[in-house]
Amino acid sequence: MMITRGFSLTNFAIGTSALCFQIFVLYPWHQQLDDDFKELKKEHLRVLHGGEKAQVEFFARDATGDGARFSAVIDAVLN
Repeated sequence: MMITRGFSLTNFAIGTSALCFQIFVLYPWHQQLDDDFKELKKEHLRVLHGGEKAQVEFFARDATGDGARFSAVIDAVLN
């Protein structure tokens, strides 16, 4: 009877400490990671849209010109 009571109390202590660790350590850390990933996603989208905007401007300028700039880029990539 005393041994089972000891196991029960030990199990309760381990379970309580594990729950406290999850609530007070892992959950705030998870929230911080989630916030950081959201910021990273926003930054990634900002850079992606900036690159797309630069491409559009590059090809728009080239479309009004003689096309030599576009040909030079293609030649540099292929060679």
